[in-house]
Amino acid sequence: MKLKTITLLCFGIMFVSCASLLGVQNSKYTSEKIEIGMSKKDFLKLFGEPYAKEMITDRYNRPVERMLYQESLYD
Repeated sequence: MKLKTITLLCFGIMFVSCASLLGVQNSKYTSEKIEIGMSKKDFLKLFGEPYAKEMITDRYNRPVERMLYQESLYD
C-alpha cells in the first residue's frame, strides 16, 4: 500500500511539473508575415528597427544584411 501511494505521488508530481503556468507564448516576429519580394522598408514597418545589424556573405559570396531581433518571453 505504501509503495502504491509513493508511486502515484511520483507520477502525479512528474505530470504536474511538465505543465506551464504561463500558457503558450507567441512571438511577434513570425515568418508568416514575411512575403517573398517584400521591400526592406515594408519589413521594417512591420517589425520595427532591429537591435543589431551585420553584413554576411551567402554561400555564393553575395553580401547579405542580417537584422537581429530579440524579445523577452516573460514581460
